[in-house]
Amino acid sequence: MRKLIIIYSIGGVILIFSSAIFRLYPHVREGFSNELTLLQWIVLIAYLIIMIIAKGYFALHNSFVPRVINRAELLYEKGSLIDRLFAPFFCMGFFKASGKRIIISYAMLLLIITFIVSASKISQPWRGIIDLGVIVGLSMGILSLLLLGFSSLKKKY
Repeated sequence: MRKLIIIYSIGGVILIFSSAIFRLYPHVREGFSNELTLLQWIVLIAYLIIMIIAKGYFALHNSFVPRVINRAELLYEKGSLIDRLFAPFFCMGFFKASGKRIIISYAMLLLIITFIVSASKISQPWRGIIDLGVIVGLSMGILSLLLLGFSSLKKKY
């Protein structure tokens, strides 16, 4: 039962990330339907490097993913039925976390929504470039969840 709760928790977060990737991909494809200029290629490469390091490695791999895994393990030990039903959101710190964590989680959600609305107003190919960076960052988050999550399951169970 413990493994199922942890897999459901981590898998739910992966599904949330995957859903975002699925919704962003058409914008990326549209953005790259025409040839990019040299400036656009330079911005794309620099932006991807920044997203890999800042979002993929520091924000997700080093901070978010370990917290998700720890809360998934905590969920089995101390979680109620409701906590388990909403496990992905519990693991992302949207409820039953410290006051600071809840504020940060909702502030990040608001920031992401604001970013999405703002990015939707940007013309192509710039929107495609931005969305590709987000896809790369989220993909790194998924890989990290898979690697660290299953590594944690192997070590402990």
